[in-house]
Amino acid sequence: MPVKATQLRSRWTKPDRLLTRVNLALLGVSLLFVVLWALLIWLSSRHDVTLLALGLTAALGIALLLAAFLITREIRDRTAATARLVETDAALRASQQRLRAMMEHAPLLVAEKDLSGRYTFVNRAFQERLGISAAEAVGKSPYDIFSKDRADAQTSIDQEVIATKAPVQRELTVASPSGPRTMLFTKFPLIDADGAVEAIGTIAADVTELKQAEAQLAHAQKMEAIGQLTGGVAHDFNNLLTAILLNSDVLADRMTDERLRPLAEATRTAAERGADLTRRLLAFGRRQTLQPLPTDVNALVAGMEQLMRRTLGEHIAIGIRTAGDLRPARVDPGQLEAAVVNLAVNARDAMPRGGRITIETANVELDDGYAAMNTDVTPGEYVMVAVGDTGTGMAPEVVARAFEPFFTTKEQGRGTGLGLSMVYGFVKQSGGHVRIYSELGVGTVVRLYLPRSEIAAEASVVPHKPQGDSSATR
Repeated sequence: MPVKATQLRSRWTKPDRLLTRVNLALLGVSLLFVVLWALLIWLSSRHDVTLLALGLTAALGIALLLAAFLITREIRDRTAATARLVETDAALRASQQRLRAMMEHAPLLVAEKDLSGRYTFVNRAFQERLGISAAEAVGKSPYDIFSKDRADAQTSIDQEVIATKAPVQRELTVASPSGPRTMLFTKFPLIDADGAVEAIGTIAADVTELKQAEAQLAHAQKMEAIGQLTGGVAHDFNNLLTAILLNSDVLADRMTDERLRPLAEATRTAAERGADLTRRLLAFGRRQTLQPLPTDVNALVAGMEQLMRRTLGEHIAIGIRTAGDLRPARVDPGQLEAAVVNLAVNARDAMPRGGRITIETANVELDDGYAAMNTDVTPGEYVMVAVGDTGTGMAPEVVARAFEPFFTTKEQGRGTGLGLSMVYGFVKQSGGHVRIYSELGVGTVVRLYLPRSEIAAEASVVPHKPQGDSSATR
């Protein structure tokens, strides 16, 4: 609690009064001594008037000198006390100004309320983050500023602080000019000299980005765990399918009964379909065999245009926008072409009545700020390939699960939900990053961030012709 200047003055006044009483007492004793001395001289001289006059004059002079000394010391002491008071008062004012400036310019939200729940102070961060000026807040209660639900929540916390005389911490979602924000509020009592609560202080930190980073980290860890499990199972299952394929070949070659040959061929067909499924699972689990090469992504995308027009159909318009100074990417060109086709087919399925697919390339740099928001990203320079559509879009909860294997929003029998999983596994295995941006009724954009190569792309590299997977999640 700040000390007021009047309190300082009262503290200095009491010693001054004591000092004055002491000085008066000394002066009285001195005068009494002089009077007694003069009386003694008078009694000893009786009829000698001259000696009596001299004694009284000397006594009066001594008294005046003593009084002058005491008055001078009194003035000196008072002057020193006044100087100390002025210096202390100035230091107190400077300290209070520094404290107020610290609270005013702190990046955290700082506020103070009286016991009736009305704001007595809000700092600049409070005003900027919540879009409420000091004039609109000071002297008002939360019910005058916020919604009833939020005001009820704050009032309940304030009452708990007053009752317990202890800090209380809560995490609340509040409205702001930039949208809903997650705030970590810490409310604490301001105690006076008598131990009673005289006000309630509030410090709040915006933890929106931190909560998002925690959610992304948890999602990345979940995807990593699913990938390891899926990859391990697919690897073992692939070994079993290899034996089945070999035995079905031998059986078909040695089968003499033509009626049984179709059974052997059906066995082989089923095993091949299982091998294809295993290949996709291995791609998601980042265990497929890649041959990364310096790749001219612009040339690869341009070479796919005719293939995609035949694959997607006439009701889909295709637009390609390539960067003129695009750097080469270090990636398996065949797998990249398969990924782009998968995304294009997936986009087509999101536009049953037709629409437009746009494929774009660009040089991008993912800085430390972006990496802080996406924990699986290494800052650096990348080559971006984006596939966007004007389809139905996806809800946020669907986007959050879009890369999970076997997750699909399509009707039963129309997809396995492995298309985006394969793309995700391929990009992550290549050392890149993939991100989905989607809005219901507007469309979706999937951006692949591929590691940039410092070596020029080989013109002779021709990717193999991929098979589009129309079973991707959407």
